[in-house]
Parts: sequence; C-alpha cells; structure tokens
Amino acid sequence: MEANLLRAVKASVPTVLSVRIPAPFTVFISIEKRTEGQGMNAIAAALGAEMYLKNAVVVDHDINIYDTHRVLWAISTRVQPHRDIVLIPYSRGSDLDPSCTVDGLTSRMGIDATAKPSLGEFTPRHQIPQKIFDRIEPEAYLNKPV
Repeated sequence: MEANLLRAVKASVPTVLSVRIPAPFTVFISIEKRTEGQGMNAIAAALGAEMYLKNAVVVDHDINIYDTHRVLWAISTRVQPHRDIVLIPYSRGSDLDPSCTVDGLTSRMGIDATAKPSLGEFTPRHQIPQKIFDRIEPEAYLNKPV
C-alpha cells in the first residue's frame, strides 16, 4: 500500500520523499516542499488514490515520518487549523472502518503540517548538537546511590 501511495503522490508532487502508514486508515507523507500548495496536493493525491485512507498528514523533509513524536511536533508547531486542515465529508470509505455509516460513507481529513511559507523562512527546530551527545556518559549518571 505504501508503494502504491508513493507512486500516486509522486505523480502529483514529484518532490515526495516517502510515505508511511503508521496506523489504520492513516498515512504520513514527507515532501521537499518547493512551492506553496504542494502539501495540499499531496493530501489530495493520497486520499484520492486509496479509499481505505481517512487521514493524511504531510510534513517537510526535516521531519522523520518514522518518528510519530516528530510528526505530532510538526502538527503542533506548523499547523493553523483554519488554514492547514481540509475535511472531505461524505466520501466512500472502507467497510472495515467501524466509524463508517451503514452505507459505507466516511469523512476524510488532511493536515498540511509543512512550514509556512517555507522551511527556510520558518523558525528552526532546536536540538542539542551531536558533539554534546557524544560527550555524555550515561553510566556516570545511572545506578548512582542517592
């Protein structure tokens, strides 16, 4: 399913890097955004390509889609709901979805969690430099008598 989604999204957004299905009915998509609107295009392509999807989240290439905490961080810091969330009501969904109506209708949601207007102009994500981590010796702090 991920390979098919990657192919479908790449047809619409050539700079897509990877897709991941972390949970039922959900896809995370990593893109290298070059122009505004590519996040929404990726959402439309993914939701249109696979009827089993209900949720699509698009992030910039600096977010590891295999780390759900980072994806949630991007949603929390790069999304304004009125601008970046799209809802598609009354769409044909999967009969496997327990929240679907009896006639198989569901709603779908896309979240564009890419930096606006671009990653280069967005506040950088802060992190501890690797050379600091390399100097830390966990054994020095663990198993010490209190």
